[in-house]
Order: sequence, then structure tokens, then C-alpha cells
Amino acid sequence: MSEELKSKPKMSENRIIYIDMAKGIGIIFVIIGHMDLILIKKIIYSFHMPLFFILSGMFISTKYTLSTYVKRKFSQLITPYIFTCCCVCIGAVLLDLISGKLSSVGLDLRKWIFSSMYGSGNLEPWGIRRIGAIWFLLALFFASFIVRAICKQRYAIAITFVAGLFGLGYLTSSVIWLPLSIQAGMCASIFVYAGYLFTQKYVTCQPLPWYMNLFIFIIWCTATIFSDMNMARNYYSNIPLNILGAFCATYLILISCKVVSEKEELRVPSRILAFYGRYSLIILCCHLIELNLFPWSSFDNFMLKLNIDKQLVIFSKLILKISYVTVSVFLVKRMNFLKRIFFGKKY
Repeated sequence: MSEELKSKPKMSENRIIYIDMAKGIGIIFVIIGHMDLILIKKIIYSFHMPLFFILSGMFISTKYTLSTYVKRKFSQLITPYIFTCCCVCIGAVLLDLISGKLSSVGLDLRKWIFSSMYGSGNLEPWGIRRIGAIWFLLALFFASFIVRAICKQRYAIAITFVAGLFGLGYLTSSVIWLPLSIQAGMCASIFVYAGYLFTQKYVTCQPLPWYMNLFIFIIWCTATIFSDMNMARNYYSNIPLNILGAFCATYLILISCKVVSEKEELRVPSRILAFYGRYSLIILCCHLIELNLFPWSSFDNFMLKLNIDKQLVIFSKLILKISYVTVSVFLVKRMNFLKRIFFGKKY
């Protein structure tokens, strides 16, 4: 094994650009995945959430006590979740007031408060409105806690425990959907633990021979064609194929990002992708606000009345969404209050 593979840089202090690029790809596909493009959506859902969970697992730290680690994760994930939910609640009230729907203010406020407290990403048990994309923050919090709690155990014990939690979360979700995306976090722990295991021996990704990469790509394609996955509601049509396909996709994305990041002529697109990856948390939360409050159906109807091609309408929406989250990142970076929410106490 080469010295490069043996070395393990402090990832929390030195950002690795190709990991940020992979996160950038992931968050852009999160936005595209919410645009109801059926064929593309199937491909995106085969990897985009597992990618984030695996990359998060790569940064699991054991230098803090478990209680300190949980406090830090609460600040990093739950504080932005609470803030985003408050923004959605306030935004919903303001929209009702602006549109003159005074009688709907109380009802909409209650719906969004219950939605925020329940924290369901996709399902709507007992008629409670789903909160949407930021279910990921809740699930990642629980998955990170699980992995951090068992990561010092022997591999066999830890893997058995994680597999057992995956099975428990998967089976119980068909009977009852618990609040705060707990079961989604239980299933996601298998991806977080995979990311943690990866960093025990490897930090820099080394490309395999081209024929191995082709084989891995074929596995991913097979998983995408013959299985479906939606982590927000614990839907895995073929668990082994779903998990294997997600691992293969994550590997290919990381390798591709590493290769691109090392090419000087591609420095600009690499930096752009890394920018979106570095601020993916802000983008996710701002995207959630836009997704729940912006009247995209009215926008679609307006564009179609102008006889604008449907594909052009979709492209226009994507440009608007990307522009919105980009501006949002720059605004957050310039406001101390928001920096403390999204970046922690150091600001």
C-alpha cells in the first residue's frame, strides 16, 4: 500500500476539494430531483442521498466524548433544521396575509408547526404535512449518533448492529412511521458507517483500472434499472441491489471528482462545484423554503400560456432555483446571525 493511501490528513481542518465537488454534484441533483422528472428522478434517487450519508460518515470523529459529539451534531444539524422550519412557518403566514387569505393563517400555521415537529420527509401519517427535504438533517443526526456510539466496537459487532438497525427501521416503517425521521436515520446508518470504515484505511481515492470502473458502472446501471429507492420513506425495492448500486455510484462520483480536480484546465468548474458542496447545508435549507413557499405551479401555468416549450420551462426553473440558492449563500455569509446558525459558534 502506498504512503499516500496510508496517510490520513485532518479533513476537519483541511478541506478536500474533490469531496466538496462530490457534495456539490449531490446538492444540485437534490434540486433537480425535486422537479418531478420521472426518468431522471429514478437515476438521481439511486445515489444522491446515500452519497451525502457516506460522505458524512467519512468525517465521523472519535476525538470527542459521545456527549460532546452529540452536542456538536445538534448544533450543526438540528439548529439549522429548527431555523428553516421557523422560516417556513413565518413565510406561510406572510403569504396568506399578502394574498388576503386571513381565514387560512391559523390553519396553515398549525399545519406547518405540526409538520416541523413531526419531521417526515415524504410520508404524511395521520394527515400531518411532510416537511420535505430537510428530513435529511434529522436522519443524519440519528445516523451519526448511532455510528459514533458503536464505531469503536470490533467490525463484526458494529456491522451486525448497524445491519440489525437497518432491518428494524425498514420493517417497522411499513407498520408505523415514527416522528423526526428516526427510522430513516436507522436505515441511513449503514451508509454513514460505510463512510466511516472507508476513512479508517483510505482518505484519498485511487482510481481502479478502467475495466474495473466499467464493471462498477454497469452494477450501478443495473441497480438503477432493476430497483427503486427512496430513503426519505425507507423504500428499498431490492435492498442488496439498492445498497450496492449506491456504493458504486458514490465511488464513481468521488473518483471522477478527484480526476477533474487535478486538471489545471478544469480548475474553474472544479471550484464552482466545490463552492456548492461546501455550502450544501445552506443550499438545502434555502431550497426547502423555496420548494414549500414559492408558487411554482403558477409559474408553470404562466409560462405555458405564453406557449413556451416545456423543456425550456424546466430549464428556466432550474436556472432560477440555482440562482436563488447561490444568492442565499452569499447573503448568509454576510449576516452574523445566520452564520452562527449554519456555521456554529466560531462565527
